Amino acid sequence: MAEVFARTEREHAPTQLDVGHMQVLEALTALSDDWSVYDRPLVGLDQPDFVAAHPRFGVCAIVLRDWTRGHYRQSPTGRLEHFHGGDWYATDEAPRFEAHRVRNALFEQFFADSSADKLDLTVVRGIVILPQFTTADACALLRRPQMVDSENWIKVWGGRAVADDPVCVVSGHPRPQVRNVSPVGLDRLRDHCARHSVAA
Repeated sequence: MAEVFARTEREHAPTQLDVGHMQVLEALTALSDDWSVYDRPLVGLDQPDFVAAHPRFGVCAIVLRDWTRGHYRQSPTGRLEHFHGGDWYATDEAPRFEAHRVRNALFEQFFADSSADKLDLTVVRGIVILPQFTTADACALLRRPQMVDSENWIKVWGGRAVADDPVCVVSGHPRPQVRNVSPVGLDRLRDHCARHSVAA
């Protein structure tokens, strides 16, 4: 079972304690003992829903949107729209871009200055999970980059995928690939995230 660092209920606003968040947290808890999972740690000005870290498989920044199916769509320009009051309205939501930004921040802050022999850019990944969607429907909804083309590197998953195979979701592969993870960078990341979370 993964070591989980989660904030207490009193620290969450009521809207943050949604069912999807709890389902994903439960799935991540099922990861092996080598994983550390941080619930909403501060990363610069961002606060991803989770950060999962492993000494051989690397780090995964997870952005979660507990959206109801049928209430969001993506316009041909890539902008997300929300259905409300009988009409579609443009939103500022950009979960793949947010995951991309958090992924970059984690890499730059903890691994870019690594003393490792070879710098592995894939040591930090970013993903988006839509718990109420299938992976196919989630990918269809967020199929176009919204801000930058490099959002295409951010994988999108549905809720069933993380419940059935959390290792594949956070490591990016059904058989996790060993990465060149800097122990110093990983220790710094774990220390940073743990200081911004309360052990469950």
